[in-house]
Amino acid sequence: LVASTHIPFFMDGRALNRRVSPAAADGWLLAYPQASGGPAGVPEWDSEGPYAWGGDEVAFMAALLDDLEANFSVNSDRCYICGFSSACSAVWDTACQLNDRIAAASTVAGVLWNWTQQNCAPTHPTPVITIHGTNDGDMPYSGSPYSLSLIATSQYWSQQNNGDPNPVTVSLPDIVPGDGSTVDRLTWGNGDNCTEVVHYRVN
Repeated sequence: LVASTHIPFFMDGRALNRRVSPAAADGWLLAYPQASGGPAGVPEWDSEGPYAWGGDEVAFMAALLDDLEANFSVNSDRCYICGFSSACSAVWDTACQLNDRIAAASTVAGVLWNWTQQNCAPTHPTPVITIHGTNDGDMPYSGSPYSLSLIATSQYWSQQNNGDPNPVTVSLPDIVPGDGSTVDRLTWGNGDNCTEVVHYRVN
């Protein structure tokens, strides 16, 4: 591994180990964190806030970063984190509380909890990509009493980046007309250090 090696963290909702082609890892060090056992007795990511069950995911992520940086030749300024479903809670906790160690963040089918946003303290412009379906019944697209909507989440990060208050919306080509869905790309640009916040809305 060379000094410019990037570190993306990939986390599944229940932290089931997944793999990608080694070719996709060219120039990258891929890390697949494993969640500890949750209340239901299966691996599950915890989150900070009133419903936390005792797993300190932020401390775990900090220790993981320490270990990777100590044992591999990596660029500590190029650490990226992404997650799916309930793992998104750990993504946002890490992006907020360890922001000085995370270059960018991405979530798929996950929400930003109100208490996470209220305690978030970004220290640098942070590019963000989110992907979410409007019919998600588990993680409501429009938000809930406990979570921000996906639009409000994107607006929050754009505001932190001193970016645009409103997005540029582009409807992507419907390359599979019969699947019953379409996708819009919403981009909040012009953030500091050329950062963008991009949201893919699956209708």
